[in-house]
Amino acid sequence: MKSVYFSGAAIGYAVGDSGIILKTTNAGTNWTKLSSGITTALNSVFITDANTAYAVGFSGKILKTTNAGTNWTALT
Repeated sequence: MKSVYFSGAAIGYAVGDSGIILKTTNAGTNWTKLSSGITTALNSVFITDANTAYAVGFSGKILKTTNAGTNWTALT
């Protein structure tokens, strides 16, 4: 993993190589792999509220979710 960000004690995201995004809702005890829709490395993740998060990666790739990680949209 290249970056991990928690918005509180329980909810966190981790990002890394090959577009991987993982999410935990129980402080890291269990992680669920989410579909980012890309295969390039993601270098950082930031959560703004319970539903919105951003992931950034190689070649200026920026992804955003507004539904707690269910779907990720590429921003231009």
